[in-house]
Amino acid sequence: MNLHGKTRLNSVYRLCICMLHAVSAQALSAVPTQASDRVESVELSFLFLDESPGAFYLKTAGGYELLSKSPYAVAGSKTFRLGAPIEIYKEVPATPSPASTNETEAKKKRIQIAGFTAPDQFAAGLAVLAPESQTNGNGRFKVLFYDAPEKNSNNGVIQLINLGRTSMAVALGDMRLTLEPGETRIMNASTDARNRLKVQIADKLQGEWKLIERRVLFLAAGERMTGVIVYSPSGMKHLYSQKELLMLGGTPPPAHAWLQFKN
Repeated sequence: MNLHGKTRLNSVYRLCICMLHAVSAQALSAVPTQASDRVESVELSFLFLDESPGAFYLKTAGGYELLSKSPYAVAGSKTFRLGAPIEIYKEVPATPSPASTNETEAKKKRIQIAGFTAPDQFAAGLAVLAPESQTNGNGRFKVLFYDAPEKNSNNGVIQLINLGRTSMAVALGDMRLTLEPGETRIMNASTDARNRLKVQIADKLQGEWKLIERRVLFLAAGERMTGVIVYSPSGMKHLYSQKELLMLGGTPPPAHAWLQFKN
């Protein structure tokens, strides 16, 4: 082969190499981004086990966002980046100076009652916050997390959480079970043809079983619901009208209550 032929062959070889590099670069650019490169997040609902006066707020970049202004109310879900700091504040009456009669000093103020990072062990769940001391709801709060149940395309799914003080008897349609304090159960909901599920809850707070809740839930296939049993020292007094409180003698006895929300 003459010199001219060799030069031409080398040129073709270099062209092929360049084309291969271009194809490889194009193929690499088409590879999906790895999971570790994607921004992941968690959806949290909030439940505050506190009966002292004052609303609860989430600290945001723009100020404060109201989460709950009623005891035992489940706040709608919020989305957080994994590991992002979460600061919870409570609105309490400001203590005016004894030497001042300025009405503005009696306005409410917000104090931080909990600070934690968004959990990374699940994609959606419930954050339950309760005072570390039962005598004062204005101090620090402890936080417990509960993973949301997985979806089932063939059935509705219900999660039961007993945050009460005694064993709870639960009837879900034809199913019967006992839930101990602190226990969590997840099960498929055996609904009827209209997606209805009859729920009955009884406690043993006074030494014998007493029905505290009876209702019908609607839970379609693919839907998830969480039912939480809580203990209220005031007997859920905030839910009664003044007329009802008078009929009860002013103060209801301590009681368990059933809360529910769809995930």
